[in-house]
Amino acid sequence: VAAGWRAIYVNADTNWHGRTSTDNEHSYSLAVARDAQTYYDVPLSGAFLDWEHDDAKHAAMDALPFGVLVLRGGFHVVAVGDGAVHELAHGEGPDQHVLYDDAWSAILDVYENDVYGGGDEGAHKAHAMWNSGVLLVPPGVELDGVTGL
Repeated sequence: VAAGWRAIYVNADTNWHGRTSTDNEHSYSLAVARDAQTYYDVPLSGAFLDWEHDDAKHAAMDALPFGVLVLRGGFHVVAVGDGAVHELAHGEGPDQHVLYDDAWSAILDVYENDVYGGGDEGAHKAHAMWNSGVLLVPPGVELDGVTGL
């Protein structure tokens, strides 16, 4: 941010609270973003909220030329380029690797179904990991649908 990048708070579903105490990350980070205008002390310049079921916001995500997406306070960090998430990570087991190189707008579906096996458990794990964070974009890069907090 000090170098001119903008920090945009993102939250796929502001009504999602999960089912365990460890899922409070998303509702808590939303409250802090609104109250303090920060995400883990990073000053925010706007918000991109409730995109999970919004086709217009999916189109905006898929048109994003570049950004760095930091989720769960830095627990998960991925590059976004030309609207796609580029990631290589360990999966659920020591021999499982996740290579993701597809549309950012599809990230919840891919993780829910392909990585975590679908169903309620898959949906829960995908949201627990990917629901909220901060998108950092360099000067001149815009994301349609960004609003104030």
